[in-house]
Amino acid sequence: PEVLSIGQRLSRFVQRMCVKYDFISLNSVRGKTNRIQNFYDYLAPVYDYIWPSSDSFQQAAKHVAENYVRPGDRVLDLGAGTGLVTLNMLDKALSVIAYDLHNKMLRQGKSKATQAQRSSSGQTAGISFCQGNATSLPFANKSFELVVSAFMMVYLDSEQKVESLAEAARVLCPSGQIVVLTSQGELHPRYTKREEWCEIADRAGLSTPEFNDFNEIYRTIVIPRS
Repeated sequence: PEVLSIGQRLSRFVQRMCVKYDFISLNSVRGKTNRIQNFYDYLAPVYDYIWPSSDSFQQAAKHVAENYVRPGDRVLDLGAGTGLVTLNMLDKALSVIAYDLHNKMLRQGKSKATQAQRSSSGQTAGISFCQGNATSLPFANKSFELVVSAFMMVYLDSEQKVESLAEAARVLCPSGQIVVLTSQGELHPRYTKREEWCEIADRAGLSTPEFNDFNEIYRTIVIPRS
């Protein structure tokens, strides 16, 4: 059996408590912008010690970068947080805008991106960080070839998901696509099921989504612009 140090045991305990806090608090913050911001006031300082430290989360982020980012893409990462997916796209994309509701999360992501660019031996994407709400994007029409959103839409209610996808479609180039990374809704009621995603996409004026499940837990929802 694995022998853990006191520090490792404490770290795992904190991780479990934060994950439980996230799950328990979701129903009280979903769809409520101010509560989500306050929620991440608590989580932001320890966020990188919880989810991004998980091997499965890292694998899921790499899955998106490897399978959906094309060389030269201009990418918008909605709900970028501290850069879990953003950092994995830097070697392929032309440019990436990391967009998030919470400024503390973005500051951490910016610091990590600066370190990644300094340590890279090759060319990396231009990257910028922007704070704002996913339901009202401050970008021009047809600005991106790819819009990615990882584990952000779980905090939105159904109407906000429709608004967010409609905005993503507005800033998407005609040949572009939207990729939502989430967990399989059939495994836990916290996440949206397939039929609900189809309804949400239809209400947003988008084509029928394509669902790709992997690693027994995760799901990408790929939606081309209509």
